[in-house]
Amino acid sequence: MDSIRKILKIAGVKRKKNFYELGSGDGRVVIAAAKLGAKAYGIEQSLLRVLYSKWKSRQIDPKGLFCQFYHGNIFKRSYRDADIVYI
Repeated sequence: MDSIRKILKIAGVKRKKNFYELGSGDGRVVIAAAKLGAKAYGIEQSLLRVLYSKWKSRQIDPKGLFCQFYHGNIFKRSYRDADIVYI
């Protein structure tokens, strides 16, 4: 996770930035981006992983983090408001 935090900082993840992870898996990168202050979104094909990511983000900080996870195809969404896209 230290490497992930370093990568996110180098990418410019900070407050008031919109961060998207395409293929967010268990949500750890999205949650790390939210901890840096970004509005963080995860898109994942596996519904089970989306549900786990939502649960995990609420366990860490139920009200303070801005994390949203979506189930679906990464190619059928718009990322026009994205400042940073992580794959």
